[in-house]
Amino acid sequence: MKIHSILLIIFLFGFNLQSQQPADVTEQVVQAVRLGNADLLSTFIGPSVDITLLKTEGTYSKTQAMLILKDFFTQHPPTSFEIRHQGSSDHGSQYMIGNYLSGGTNYRAYILLKKVTSAMIIQQIQFEEE
Repeated sequence: MKIHSILLIIFLFGFNLQSQQPADVTEQVVQAVRLGNADLLSTFIGPSVDITLLKTEGTYSKTQAMLILKDFFTQHPPTSFEIRHQGSSDHGSQYMIGNYLSGGTNYRAYILLKKVTSAMIIQQIQFEEE
């Protein structure tokens, strides 16, 4: 009976960790944007990512994306970043829509994360001036 109880606890604990992983990633992504930290944000980018930042639009490598995001955060440092809506698909993708404030300018932010193998990666990121 003790072994069954221990196995059940291990199973539930392991299941709980897996179910929290995507939420942890989304919170870390939000924190990276709040800090304007392109280096931290790039840790969640796969080999390529779709980016729309003001007049810059395209699919970029991880290295290119980091440079583009660094430039954006340098020119438009965050005053605040608040998630207004988020959701997920049956296939494990997650999205966040929020308001990014820099100085007196408000941007609509959209971030799409996709589950690749066991990791969540940023598939798409957009900042559009409102």
